[in-house]
Amino acid sequence: MKLFLSCLVAAAVVAAPVPAAAGACLDAEALEALRVRELQTMMMVSALRCREAEPGIAAAYNRFVARARDRLVEGERRLISHFDRAGGRAAYDRFTAALANRHSEAAGEAGNCAIVARLLAADEASGGALAELVARLQMVPQGAGEACPAGARSGVAVASPFDPIPE
Repeated sequence: MKLFLSCLVAAAVVAAPVPAAAGACLDAEALEALRVRELQTMMMVSALRCREAEPGIAAAYNRFVARARDRLVEGERRLISHFDRAGGRAAYDRFTAALANRHSEAAGEAGNCAIVARLLAADEASGGALAELVARLQMVPQGAGEACPAGARSGVAVASPFDPIPE
């Protein structure tokens, strides 16, 4: 388990920062969504870059997305709401592009394909526990901004979970 967490944290902490949403702290729900979005982006980029080195990684990634779909969709809605308040949709688009670029650079590092393949296999073996574990890590992803002080909220109004997501 220590090796698993070490690999996960090492993969998430890469040199180039991601632009943060200006002017708004991240409440607990936005932080959870951000952690899961970072995991999904890391796995997606690696799955795209590692298809030759790890045949089957794309299918394993697709199964991960299927298992985590509800959490990913809800997290995306929360992040869009946060960025809409903090800087608008363009800020969110810049954020997600920078996140993908950062993980694209890391995906080329030696051993990355095997690590991500093992993470996907562990998630599958656990029935989808990886996204839950990552959401609960007590860390702020690099370049994400600041967590709100304990007990404070970001001021982002969270709509009903039954509202449609932006298209």
